[in-house]
Amino acid sequence: MRKGKRPYKKRAARIRWNVNFIFLMITVKVLLVIVSNIYAFFSGLDVFGWLYATIVLSVLALLFWMSQSYEKQMNEKRFLQKKLILEEQKQKQVQRMKEQTTLEKLKQMHWHQFETFIKQLYDFRGYKATLTPATCDGGKEIILIKDNVISVVECKKYNSPKVTRPDIQKFHSAILDMKAQIGYFVTTGEFTKPVMEYCKHKPIELINGETLVKLVMETVRQFEETESGKLLYTSMEFLEGEPVN
Repeated sequence: MRKGKRPYKKRAARIRWNVNFIFLMITVKVLLVIVSNIYAFFSGLDVFGWLYATIVLSVLALLFWMSQSYEKQMNEKRFLQKKLILEEQKQKQVQRMKEQTTLEKLKQMHWHQFETFIKQLYDFRGYKATLTPATCDGGKEIILIKDNVISVVECKKYNSPKVTRPDIQKFHSAILDMKAQIGYFVTTGEFTKPVMEYCKHKPIELINGETLVKLVMETVRQFEETESGKLLYTSMEFLEGEPVN
């Protein structure tokens, strides 16, 4: 079977080559005819003919330039409109975040809303943040990228229980699996002493409820103090997140 296929492939290749060659020859022939007709047309023009042709070509060139200028102006207008819309969305987003700067309100969030809120918080802080699928986060709800450095975030919305060592060990494994430089464990609750001891010499930053509120307030303040309400960072990915109600 293999020997039979090789001659067929060779024939198919020759046919394709012949078709392409014929198409090329036809294209060249058509171009030569067009060039020849254009040359014959201009060769037969008198002074008035040349004047008329010059006027027509000038008008066509002017129309082309005007169309290009109009298209450029419309593109700039659309860009400015889009920029204004994005700025308005940013202002609304930071206002929603500002309204959630109490620990009680953070604890009242649905767990998915809380994860989205934390994702948007890190977006505001200059990271490119991505939520992982809810069914298979593997100890990490959010993946952060900044300056080509990968970090991960684990979110736990607790009302009263503390984060225990098994939770942190699972998170530490996720950091190693992702080859992340650092991991942020964010919770509305607290951490047990064994957890804090475990994390002393590991690339894990613990953020409890009180620290989280301070982080949100700092981010909002930084946003409001910069010109036009912009952070010094360039990330715009927070616009992809779900709004926090």
